[in-house]
Amino acid sequence: MDALNRVVIGVKAPAEVGRKVEEVQLLYKRRLMGEQMRWTVSSELVLTLVTLGELRVDQIARAGALLEPVLQGVPKMTFRVDGLTGTPNVLQPRFLEAILKGPVEELSAFQKRLMGAMVPVIGVQETKPWLPTFTIGRLSKEAEQSRLNLGRVLKTVPAGDMGEFPINEICLLQYASSGAGVTVSPIRSFPLA
Repeated sequence: MDALNRVVIGVKAPAEVGRKVEEVQLLYKRRLMGEQMRWTVSSELVLTLVTLGELRVDQIARAGALLEPVLQGVPKMTFRVDGLTGTPNVLQPRFLEAILKGPVEELSAFQKRLMGAMVPVIGVQETKPWLPTFTIGRLSKEAEQSRLNLGRVLKTVPAGDMGEFPINEICLLQYASSGAGVTVSPIRSFPLA
């Protein structure tokens, strides 16, 4: 690992969801007719629970140690990936996000506990309300017309059900970028009860 590593606490999407997301991405590519999008490859789809930022190796070890007590007794959860939304809003989005449906309140409460546990590593963070979504694409250029076009397609093209998203483990994940793009690698996995 490098001296600094971009790290998140999250869950990688299952392969079945990745295949369905690729179908939706293809549909959107056709409808957006030339709008420049950066699409998330299926192997890199991640539900991010906490963004830890750039950490040294010793900080990553500390984050792992802080995670273990928070994960004690947390049950496995199962969600459906159903529909899309845009962020920061659906009228002029910059990002295209897949929505998880299921025991959202339990997952949101768990995410808050994770944020609290990571304060010794990342400090107190001011955050927007967390939503159970993961990014499937983003605009390459954020011109107003591009955002309007993406919002228009988002309103008119339904994504539908993209499969089951089980959360059986929580991972510390490292993001690394290269000429080939971004890769997401697990540093450490924590199985749920």
